[in-house]
Amino acid sequence: MMEGRGHPNVRRAPPRRRNLDARLFELERFYEASLAAAQGPSREETAAEVRERVRAIIASRGVVQQESESLFDALARALGVESRELRAYFMQRAMGGTPVR
Repeated sequence: MMEGRGHPNVRRAPPRRRNLDARLFELERFYEASLAAAQGPSREETAAEVRERVRAIIASRGVVQQESESLFDALARALGVESRELRAYFMQRAMGGTPVR
């Protein structure tokens, strides 16, 4: 290692080593940022967003969710279908198929 200027007890890494360290540091930062982006929002955040979107759809159709009614049932009512029909539609979509209308 090279001695630091004006500081006889301080040693600095040679220039090539500093460049390598700086590049590795940047790669680590990039990797951490890409990992965070790939993970996306938490499951709870995503579920909350979906619930809010469903509530917006229901409200846009002038439907008010009853106290004894699930959000799913209110959505089915807002869409003008039975709950079992909507459930079958979602199940078919989840399995990768195109539902029959």
